[in-house]
Amino acid sequence: WAAPLLVAAHRQSGQVAFLLPPAAHELSGQVVVTAGSRAGAVLLLGAAVLALAAGRYRRLALLGAAWGLVPLPLLWALSQLRPFWTTRYLVPTLPGLCLLLAGVAALAVGPRLLRAGVPVLLVGALAVTGLPRQVSVRGPVGHGEDMRGAARVVAQRAQPGDAVLYVPDGEYRYRVLAQLYPGQLSAVRDVALAVDPVRSATLVGLERDPDGIAAALAGARRVWVVGRPGELLAAGAGDERKLELLGSRYRQVDEVELADWTVRLFTAR
Repeated sequence: WAAPLLVAAHRQSGQVAFLLPPAAHELSGQVVVTAGSRAGAVLLLGAAVLALAAGRYRRLALLGAAWGLVPLPLLWALSQLRPFWTTRYLVPTLPGLCLLLAGVAALAVGPRLLRAGVPVLLVGALAVTGLPRQVSVRGPVGHGEDMRGAARVVAQRAQPGDAVLYVPDGEYRYRVLAQLYPGQLSAVRDVALAVDPVRSATLVGLERDPDGIAAALAGARRVWVVGRPGELLAAGAGDERKLELLGSRYRQVDEVELADWTVRLFTAR
């Protein structure tokens, strides 16, 4: 029954082609993020050991560990050959962690005070140590990137006729800004976009070929470039053409750095 979904997903695998093999610290970092803090990661592993060592509710704990913990190193190892390491693919492991903690909490149902106290303290400490991250992740830049701020910069400073380029195109998350904040990006023209997401049945649409990008950009006096911090990088021939056009026809006059985003303004020479 899952075959049609697998076939459809494989056809769109290019949307994650920008992912790179994860470094070793990304695996340990994901455990810390999942637990809420370094202290929480230690507590989580301690809870897992306690639940698995106890005879009671061991099957529940084993199921939780197999579901919530084992996929992390497996996906990390697989991503060394074919990169698929991204947080969204790890979200389905969270119910498994809940089962694991349920196995720990269930140990509190017993006649001995120590037996009741240790599991309760472990689960309670895990909640307390993870609270600061729970608060911060719900802030304006809680996910480590200020997308709203990037859209606000363009909306506040755009002028009629302005164009916008997303560089690099390979990282789809930059163009998705126009879908998240269509009102704020409505004042600028996405000149590189050839086919919108609906008609192309893709997440962010399809770009023009390099010559098409050059033709569509002709006549634009001001160009907004939205992308990653640091040096502008090309993910393909289209991006290389964008950078060539920006270097030959325009000069950069402004730059706003945000969390994991940079918005640049170029004007015609």
